[in-house]
Amino acid sequence: DVAAHEMGHHFFELLAVPQPLFDSDPVIAMNEGVADTFSALLTNSADIGESTIPGQPYLRTLANRNTFANTFDPDPHAQGLIYGGANWEIAQAIGHDAFASVLLAALAQLPSDPFEFEYRDAILAANFAVRGGAQQAQLAAIFSARGFDGTQPPPEWRGLLEPGIAATNALANGAFHFYGFNEFPGSTQVLVTTSGTGDVDLYVAPVSDTSSFLSSAGITSNEVIAVTAFTTPSVHADDSWLIVVQDYGGDFVGSSYAVNATFTLPPTQIATNGTPVAGSLVSLGEIDFLLFNATAAGQVFRVEGNATSVGFDPVVGVFDPITFALLGANDDSGAGLNALLQGVQVPHAGLWVVAVLSFAGDVSPAAAIGSYAVRVSPCVNTGPNFDGDALVDACDDDDDNDTFLDDQDTGPKNTALCADFDSDSCDDCSSGTWDWFADGADSDSDGECNLGDPDDDNDGCTDGVDPSPFTPSADDDLDFLGSDCDNCAHAANPLQEDRGGLGATSLPNGRGDACECGDVTGDGRVTTADAIAMTRSLLVPPTATLAQPRLCNVGGSAVCSTADATIATRALLVPATAQISQVCAPALP
Repeated sequence: DVAAHEMGHHFFELLAVPQPLFDSDPVIAMNEGVADTFSALLTNSADIGESTIPGQPYLRTLANRNTFANTFDPDPHAQGLIYGGANWEIAQAIGHDAFASVLLAALAQLPSDPFEFEYRDAILAANFAVRGGAQQAQLAAIFSARGFDGTQPPPEWRGLLEPGIAATNALANGAFHFYGFNEFPGSTQVLVTTSGTGDVDLYVAPVSDTSSFLSSAGITSNEVIAVTAFTTPSVHADDSWLIVVQDYGGDFVGSSYAVNATFTLPPTQIATNGTPVAGSLVSLGEIDFLLFNATAAGQVFRVEGNATSVGFDPVVGVFDPITFALLGANDDSGAGLNALLQGVQVPHAGLWVVAVLSFAGDVSPAAAIGSYAVRVSPCVNTGPNFDGDALVDACDDDDDNDTFLDDQDTGPKNTALCADFDSDSCDDCSSGTWDWFADGADSDSDGECNLGDPDDDNDGCTDGVDPSPFTPSADDDLDFLGSDCDNCAHAANPLQEDRGGLGATSLPNGRGDACECGDVTGDGRVTTADAIAMTRSLLVPPTATLAQPRLCNVGGSAVCSTADATIATRALLVPATAQISQVCAPALP
């Protein structure tokens, strides 16, 4: 009636609730932002991914000033940059290691469907727990500048309704509550009902245009609204709906109610006999949903997503349209860039969804737009079953159940083989489960297994020249080379220069230049004995003979003289008053 219509306008003007409250984008965006953050923390770089866009070496960067006020792109990657940008800004303020600890603590405290302000609150609470609240005001200011406090709902907000699951509440006289509800895209009807004691009125409007709504205002709490293709607004107006339940204030008593919302799925589009269904993605971020019907619980289906246009890279996923539980997803297990799920076992009869999308827009937008053909066919679930799970090998994407798909697994039927992500020559499943930090013996605990580690004792001497490759040798001269391979263990020479006797025609002799210049006694070290030998050899007549006369010229004057003996003597004083140049002259006659 007119009164209900005007009251409805009043409610929807009063609420003015932002769109993010009614869709799952904030959750997906948060996931994207957190994933980007971990990548940035690991690489110590705000730039994420490699780009094919000329002049831009990365796909996206966390060094941004994106806010909820200036970012209108619904793409979760774009929204995720707000989360990632705030995270990176905080990491710069408090340190990467500190923020990594705070972030991990915060994620453990988040609800399953967090809003932006709940993410902010979780980070602030974790900062208090992990760091005693250090720089708390600075962190709060970063979140505020990014708009994380702009979507907190009013107290009348009661959350999202799950399909077919009633929410119960009580209302004081004249009070109201409101809910969000997401239908499956393309549904033919949305049905909302209330029941209970007292008298409540019911209103339903599309989130995209709350000026158009349906109402049910009887004299009890049993109200019904069916949004169909023939109502105004129609079921095609939106996939997200705002539901308001209000107690009738004229009876001066409150109400108790249960509100329930369901949707009617559209007809199936895919037969389960392998007949292909054609489609296309015409814009970045687009997702197509196609329904097929399972006639019994436990049926196993083979699902293919094949590109029919050149360069297109499809991804397929199978999920429950009511609970949105994902049964499986794949990108490139088919031929070329095609997607293939060898076997998907449905837990119950009824309708299931094949989603077709493309991740390739991050790398090449052209690969994310194109045509495809989807096939769903039975997979006969009998035959060999290596891992003994519910699917035989012919219907199983992971025959050894090690979480690596067969086409990506270095040993599809070997639980100790899967992949070598850290490229250290040891399989990351060698321990029986995927763990690249425990993929083989690692004597020096540097993260590289012995098989792929060129220096197993981490003493700077590669295993090929190290006489004791598993026992580190001392580095007395602090040049990062242990004595096992240092050609001059008593003087720092990280470049290991070796010009033999330092003469014009000398060849490497295995002893570093740093140990030769001034070592006239030939014992491999420059000591006071060398300075004494130099002095005595220069007396007239000489009282000593130099074993290595060509190494006497420590001053670089082309002759061995008393000046060289003086330099050597001073260089050996404690503290030294002069330094040996370590550049001896060409060989003396």
